[in-house]
Amino acid sequence: MSLAGPFEMTVDPLGDAFDLLAAYRPPGFFFARAGRGVAGAVGFPTVSFAGTTDVVEILRESTTRRHAVAPVAAGAIAFRRESRILDPDDLVGRRASHELMVPRRAVVRGPDGRTWRVDAAYVNGDAEDPPPFERVDGGAPHEPFTDLQRLEVPPAREYATAVTTAVGRIRRGELRKVVLARIVEVRAGRTLDPRLLLHRLRAVDPDAYTFAAPTNDGVIVGASPELLVSRFGREIRSNPLAGSAPRSGDPDEDQANAEALAASSKDREEHAIVVEAVAETLRPLCEELT
Repeated sequence: MSLAGPFEMTVDPLGDAFDLLAAYRPPGFFFARAGRGVAGAVGFPTVSFAGTTDVVEILRESTTRRHAVAPVAAGAIAFRRESRILDPDDLVGRRASHELMVPRRAVVRGPDGRTWRVDAAYVNGDAEDPPPFERVDGGAPHEPFTDLQRLEVPPAREYATAVTTAVGRIRRGELRKVVLARIVEVRAGRTLDPRLLLHRLRAVDPDAYTFAAPTNDGVIVGASPELLVSRFGREIRSNPLAGSAPRSGDPDEDQANAEALAASSKDREEHAIVVEAVAETLRPLCEELT
């Protein structure tokens, strides 16, 4: 699926103090770290995922003029992996249907710290006004979810059994590393506002990569300390991490947790495995790798 015709971009500078979250509207998208990134609202459908090159070419052909900021397309790749516990031969990956979109209005803050408002409209007529910016406040906190509202998949006992099985296989040399995860489904009893979730996630850890994007099942919202890969010109960066410690909000306690994490041979080995895997993947593609 391609754009319905060429579109015209209007690009204007904004102040450096602009909050990217003010530009986000579901079902738009948000991706930012430490105040830099992109946020947008109300998009045009562009293409189903066929490769980054195809997307770039479509944007290049559909834009009537060149600007200081390139047009933005964004989307989420849904990937679901289902398997029996610790059976690597029985993994089934399924990508959900998805598409990239060009936002009707976006705000972009790049590595240079400059901030731009980018509006897009079809040349052949687009009567819809871009959505206005709207400040997001934290809102009043709610009561924590009760045990009756939460469903653990798998249950805690089965998860503990999987951990014990994984440790045993690692000790026997059958595996080097296992990433085990489980789902906690919550019946909230109310509609959750993605913008408030983003606001709170960002407040807990401004250095995390905070994101929101539409999916077939609603809006996905999250925050991760890791960046799989980014590219600016001929330079790429990857920020893999393994091993974790809880954040408390107390600087002294956080520092103690960080020191304990750095002193953990288990966590250092986990991190080394991840770094080695990323380096092995990137090395053939790079003239120089640090």
